[in-house]
Amino acid sequence: EVVRVSGVDWNLTTVIDLKCLPDGRIIDFNTFYSGITIDSLADCKIKRGEMLEELQKLIGPKTIIIGHSL
Repeated sequence: EVVRVSGVDWNLTTVIDLKCLPDGRIIDFNTFYSGITIDSLADCKIKRGEMLEELQKLIGPKTIIIGHSL
């Protein structure tokens, strides 16, 4: 379940850092590795689709994507 997307440019400047509401019920946030807790999502108001739209504005054919479960 995607609840956060972060990205930096070549200068390591943050260009996106968004949290979104999960689509389903999350049983274990795996907080030790993800840093996400139920409390950290308390102020979230955007849905996954909205977050992905913002991310798509930054991704092009030469964009390098690094992450897990991609």
